[in-house]
Amino acid sequence: MKYFFWILLLSLYINETPAQWKRVEEIPATTNAPSIFIDNNTVYVGADSVIYISYDSGKNWVQSAKIYPDVDFVSAIVKYNSKIYAGTYNYGVFESSNNGKSWNPMNNGLYGLGAKTISDFVIHDNYLYAGTMGAGVFRLNLINSNGWVSYSEGLSPSTSYNVNSLVKQNNIIYAGAGANGYFYTNDGKTNLWNEIHFGNFNGEPLILYDVLKVGNREFLATTYGLYKSTDEGKTYSYIYLGFSSRANANFSIYGNNLYVHFSNGFGRTTGFISSDNGETWKILNDQNGFEVLNTAVINDKLFAGTLYGLWYQQLKTTDVEDVNIPTNYRLNQNFPNPFNPVTKITFTIPVNGFVSLKVYDVLGREVAHLVNGVMAAGNHNVEFNGSNLSSGVYFYHLKSGSFSDVKKLTLAK
Repeated sequence: MKYFFWILLLSLYINETPAQWKRVEEIPATTNAPSIFIDNNTVYVGADSVIYISYDSGKNWVQSAKIYPDVDFVSAIVKYNSKIYAGTYNYGVFESSNNGKSWNPMNNGLYGLGAKTISDFVIHDNYLYAGTMGAGVFRLNLINSNGWVSYSEGLSPSTSYNVNSLVKQNNIIYAGAGANGYFYTNDGKTNLWNEIHFGNFNGEPLILYDVLKVGNREFLATTYGLYKSTDEGKTYSYIYLGFSSRANANFSIYGNNLYVHFSNGFGRTTGFISSDNGETWKILNDQNGFEVLNTAVINDKLFAGTLYGLWYQQLKTTDVEDVNIPTNYRLNQNFPNPFNPVTKITFTIPVNGFVSLKVYDVLGREVAHLVNGVMAAGNHNVEFNGSNLSSGVYFYHLKSGSFSDVKKLTLAK
């Protein structure tokens, strides 16, 4: 679904087999699989220059004809009535009306720099919406098509014409456009996009990759991690998951479990699971050599499109899968850093025990005592608010058992 620079990095990755994932053997391990679309029991997977189709929930697969000689990345795929639409990088959109036996270009009206570099598709009210990397959003009437029409009013050519994702939730289209902590919504009745601020830009791009609504909760998967809203998108709170920046993220849902997978763009994917409607999240897996580009659930299988083929894992309807207790102490670098005025400090302890976490200024004076008590073994995060302190360098010191470590943090007001 979402692709930015993974093709260039493919040669850097080690193709190791994650224990809980199984590769779909019919799709070569040398093939990237960035896009997945589910239609009842049929699975469509966009690959290098073809698509793969399974009509039996992923048990057996057939390969389409080649879409176009120079296409090497099918970044988006969708089916509407009897037609399949494939979005590509650099070559625009192609249509097949015979299940992939042949393809025709559908690029009339895709004008502007980046207009034929498709990032994502959404179908809404008989229209196909295409996000592009550089030319905003376009819309195609699927009933009476006269070509693509620009649909980007409210998006800025300088800041939000790179549309990283399109997601439809409750008949609202979300566009992850730009990289500064904003996304855009549209109901399809007008081409004007509404700009919504969800997070503060902290030096690295803050991009919306995926959206999931569960009851009255709305979750955003972003570069920095998760954001949550419980007031219909009026405000968003940040859920820190223990990492700084990610290059891609995808939600999935199965039974009572919510899944989100974050990839860092350099061959590592971290998966999280929630069994309480997103109230808490636990690590499901953290794997090197496994760059997930897209996920989708069909029946009881979670499919993951990666840089090296299609993989799946069997899902369980039971609660959280077992997660190993850590074996070592670790104090992580705070994030964000520099910060103003709030930052998160994460640490790991392998056994239950007394923990002390203090913050000192450069003269060695204690300015905050964040933790002072017994904690359970596992991963922990603590918020530090420096609103009553002056800008400058500080140090935080973790002590538990025989373990002691100090790291530096910078408050920049």
